[in-house]
Amino acid sequence: MGDIIEVNPSEYIHERVASPAALRRRGLTKFRSVVTPSGHVLRIAFPPGPRRRGSGRLQAILHPKENPRGTKIYERVISIRASKAGMPHQCDEECRRHGHRYEHKFKHKAAIYGMPDGSLRIVEED
Repeated sequence: MGDIIEVNPSEYIHERVASPAALRRRGLTKFRSVVTPSGHVLRIAFPPGPRRRGSGRLQAILHPKENPRGTKIYERVISIRASKAGMPHQCDEECRRHGHRYEHKFKHKAAIYGMPDGSLRIVEED
């Protein structure tokens, strides 16, 4: 048996994939919850008796209501300069004239967050 997972329902959005009644009609009466690395909780239904590989059916997905914001790296971002050189993109005369470089100037306050997976997230606020 797996660990018992306690879930606070107010922290998740419930997506029902199959009704418990329909699964019971198919003989799937045992349920197990599995937490994915991204924080989603999967409810899986199984038939009674010993576990058999591939016998489980997805009953519901609990999506986290809020994605992690990460750690704030920069409080105020004014502009970002980037280059598309070396990657496939739609190129026109203006793109070639600027050497495939772009500058984005933020109209509103923006911040950069470092995410747990190592990526960066730019959040522009009004």
